[in-house]
Amino acid sequence: MLRPRISPILLLKGSGSEKTKSFKTHKYLGDIINNIRIFNELKVDELTVYGIENAEDKTQDINFILLEKIAREANMPLCYGGGIKTLTEAERLVSIGFEKISLCNNALNSDLVQNISSSIGSQSLVLHFDYRCDFLGRYTFYVNRGKKKLNIKFSQMLDYVSKHHPGEVVFQSIELDGTKKGLDKKFIKNFDLEFNTPIKFVGGCSGYLDLESCHTINSLASFGVGAHFILHGKYDAILPSYDTPRFL
Repeated sequence: MLRPRISPILLLKGSGSEKTKSFKTHKYLGDIINNIRIFNELKVDELTVYGIENAEDKTQDINFILLEKIAREANMPLCYGGGIKTLTEAERLVSIGFEKISLCNNALNSDLVQNISSSIGSQSLVLHFDYRCDFLGRYTFYVNRGKKKLNIKFSQMLDYVSKHHPGEVVFQSIELDGTKKGLDKKFIKNFDLEFNTPIKFVGGCSGYLDLESCHTINSLASFGVGAHFILHGKYDAILPSYDTPRFL
């Protein structure tokens, strides 16, 4: 059985990075370039950087100067998401060294999705959806870091993704973000192996047994991991790490 891609996630704020819990600030992790250097040494599969200020504030400009420094420093494939509003911004990110572009706030902008896919290739486009699950088991989707609810049903979301054929679709649990309580297995079970878009699940990873269990549910999925690779112990001490289970 193939081992899935497991990618650490860094949240960019200013020139530093932080870790959130249920999308609320939890820990400041220090200078993001230093974090990149640590993950270089740990030889991670790939790294995702989300500009959370850009995701929350539509008027915030993307810091291309800092992102270019990040791209030069990184030895692994990179994905960036956060505040991408135009084709020009997406093309610039690719030109400075990011292999993937992630749309969240504008993931349902069909024209932008199609234009970016045509320009940089659909394999380099990621559609990212944050979600919550209510007490009846219904899923609702959000943008602006969980502040704005989208008027779209789960089945419509899947149809939309299948129609646009992105290189990857990411689903992140808002409630489980940073909690290390375990990935959302009930949500993962909604996807069979015939779903025609590569999927990444994010939010709540509690460790390698958790990843192995989720890999058993969906052997084609990949996983994004934040707190488990960065915060350790009772007091969430900051100690970036990376290892992958065998997935026998």
